[in-house]
Order: sequence, then structure tokens, then C-alpha cells
Amino acid sequence: MNWPELPGTATVFSFAICTRSPYSGEPLIYVPVVVDLDGAPGARLVSNLVGIDAEKVEIGMKVKVDWNPIQDGWLLPVFRPV
Repeated sequence: MNWPELPGTATVFSFAICTRSPYSGEPLIYVPVVVDLDGAPGARLVSNLVGIDAEKVEIGMKVKVDWNPIQDGWLLPVFRPV
């Protein structure tokens, strides 16, 4: 199987604004998103949107992938506004 090379951009399909940590319940604002991946028609990915105030997020906005180091050399894809 050949994996396609994607451009790393996407469009926000859906989002939520969360105000509490799912782990501790402490106040924390984060924005989980579902994005439509450019170059892969019909493919969607669930991730977090970073680098933007939550109230400025809109369905249809263009975003680009970024990589967040998590542990042991693993990287988690997150998205930022274009």
C-alpha cells in the first residue's frame, strides 16, 4: 500500500469549546475539532485547535497541522489557524 502525501492543511468541520480539564476538572479552555483533510476527500480527523482564542473559531476556517511532542519521542497532530 502506498500512503499519500498530504499538504498538511484542513478545514474545520465541527468544534466544541471545553472549559474544564477532562482529567482534573480544573478550569482549562481547549478546542477539540473535527477537520476535513485537504487531499483526502471524505477523510476527517479529530484533534485540538491551538494558537487561537476559542471565541474566534469558526466552522469552515482553514487550519494547518502542527506537531505536539507528548512522550517518548511521540508526536501528536494538532492544528493551528492558517
